Amino acid sequence: MNNDLERAKKALEREKKQYKRQNEYIKKNYFRQTVIIKNDIKERLNNILQPGESMNGLINQLLLDELEKRERLQDHEDHEEKI
Repeated sequence: MNNDLERAKKALEREKKQYKRQNEYIKKNYFRQTVIIKNDIKERLNNILQPGESMNGLINQLLLDELEKRERLQDHEDHEEKI
């Protein structure tokens, strides 16, 4: 019985260390932002999710697409100003 308790404690410690490593990685490599989305927009997003795709992944892709679009527009405008 004592052996089982020790194994459970060690497993819990490993799990805590894993969570800590994951949180450190996320803090180092990601920007966390809370976004408030209206329910009707949430439903529209849910309707276009691909199988296995997360809401977070979809939002990141949509943001990246829009960012690239705006950067191309800005580059074009900057080029036009120089002419």
